[in-house]
Amino acid sequence: YRGECLRSEGDQRPLEYEVPDGFDTLEWVIAQPWCDARIAMFGDSYLGFTSLAAAVSGHPALKAIAPRMIGTDRAVDHGGVFSMELVEWAVNYQMDNRNYARRVDWSVVPLCNVIDKTTGRRCPAYERLRALIVSGQEAADQAFFGVSNPRGYLRIPTLHWTGYWDLRATACIDDYLDLRSRPDVADLQWLILDAIDHEFYPVGYDGPPAGLGEAPSDDAIETLLPSYTDAIIDFFDRHVRQSTGTHPPRVRWHLAHAGWRSAPDWPPPEVKTVKLFLSCLAQAAQGPDGGRLSREHSTNHDHVNWIHNPSDPVPNNVENPWSILSNPPDEAHVELRPDVLTFTTEPLVERLDVAGPVEVHVKVASQNHSAHLVAKLVDIDESGRGLRVLLGARAVTKKEYGKLISVSLGHAGYRFRTGHRIRLELAASCFPFFEVHPGTEEDPWTATSRVPAEMTLLPSVDTALCLLAIASAES
Repeated sequence: YRGECLRSEGDQRPLEYEVPDGFDTLEWVIAQPWCDARIAMFGDSYLGFTSLAAAVSGHPALKAIAPRMIGTDRAVDHGGVFSMELVEWAVNYQMDNRNYARRVDWSVVPLCNVIDKTTGRRCPAYERLRALIVSGQEAADQAFFGVSNPRGYLRIPTLHWTGYWDLRATACIDDYLDLRSRPDVADLQWLILDAIDHEFYPVGYDGPPAGLGEAPSDDAIETLLPSYTDAIIDFFDRHVRQSTGTHPPRVRWHLAHAGWRSAPDWPPPEVKTVKLFLSCLAQAAQGPDGGRLSREHSTNHDHVNWIHNPSDPVPNNVENPWSILSNPPDEAHVELRPDVLTFTTEPLVERLDVAGPVEVHVKVASQNHSAHLVAKLVDIDESGRGLRVLLGARAVTKKEYGKLISVSLGHAGYRFRTGHRIRLELAASCFPFFEVHPGTEEDPWTATSRVPAEMTLLPSVDTALCLLAIASAES
């Protein structure tokens, strides 16, 4: 037993040996009488990682891969703010050779004791994994892939596939974009972007919410299978069996609430930058309809202060971060808090189709030597209910206070419909999705004290939510 929990014996060593193990597995397969030495690999999440690792091994029999809901990056470092979903993964899948459905006790201080307190014992596999990730991208790549630049070893046709609400979406899309920028492998990359989360729940899902660790029903699997397998089979027919036929589009992307589209690349070439500027800062902490978002530059010079209390952080309110669309929270609940800033457009008179990366540009300051800044893009329907579209975060250092900084929220393919409003949320926490800044100079993972601190959003004519959008027929 080495990596993912599949009820094998031995020591858990997630991610660390998948390259040589992938090579050895391929060696075994080609030695079988039924194998023609033309092999493809695909899988979701960790099993998608194994296909990437096998490709990095350079085995000549591996002709194509389709990693889904995964990328070469671990995607838990968000601009210096670490997300906590791997803690839940470790508690339920990395303790031994069994799977569990445990609820993590997030009240534990310091956070580094959370696994011990939840399960009654330490998890050496997670401790090794976290230490490697914290050591930096190059060191982690060297540990997990045996090379410092794994993308440079991906030289076979690859179908990158993710969903906008997937926890690994940015890592998957970054792999595609980086490899498309390399002339020697650019034509070997394809991308599918769907309006789903990590567990394949679609936007607009109205069935029973997913329980932690629950397998989907037989009916759900039967419904899912064609969309899950057809594109993979077509891709492997072309690149492994070398069948002929119509070339698939370079990028297939699902515009949420509108349907599937195709494009020669990502983002689609027809997108234009749309900037929505923040104004009425002084009212931003006064509930869901606090500040304003509009295409007009702000002419006022007000600011807004709020208190970040690490002992009472802004809650994530998501039952299962891996399947957020099975039971999406109404963001209005956290927007009532005085430590959540909101900026909202007027109801849209025409739809706005967003396709590509989304960023927020702001100026902030804090009493501390550093701070966390969390941003959400939210769709507000006519009833006032808020659906989280994107979530991002970054750490801010003291030398960055008062300077314009950007927070990446990831990529979206989303239609904001007529009559809906676009909202931006800003806060200093979203727990337990992200670690909580302790309000001290301690590491958030090992901090034993938590001290409230004042945060300030400063005025700037360049403070804006930046989207890539496609002009609608009406406009």
